[in-house]
Amino acid sequence: MWKVAIAVVVGFVVWSVLWVGGNQILGRVSPGMFNPVEGHMPPIDALVILLIFSMVCSLASGLATGYMVRPTLTPVWVLAGILLLVGVMVEAGYWTLLPLWYHVAFLVLLVPVTAAGGLIAQMRASP
Repeated sequence: MWKVAIAVVVGFVVWSVLWVGGNQILGRVSPGMFNPVEGHMPPIDALVILLIFSMVCSLASGLATGYMVRPTLTPVWVLAGILLLVGVMVEAGYWTLLPLWYHVAFLVLLVPVTAAGGLIAQMRASP
């Protein structure tokens, strides 16, 4: 039981560290492009980059959790659910700063890409 809980926490930490660290880097490299400000919509290319980056974070977190709990995928699905719940809360805070299509795409991609990471970990672990 502890191994499962730790695996979910590790996956969440992986996603969070990658996302926060990556956003800090992107914000410093191009502050006008990646730091949303009330009344100024970020350019579409910045939003697409952030969506791709969120997929990388989700895949990495699913992989980390999947490797730790093989052969079961239940903890990966738990992680995906937690990421979705937290994602909804965070996106609500940015609701007026970003377009609806970004919020929807960000949230819709969290669960399947995290699950894909877990599945890849499972397949790579099979003999």
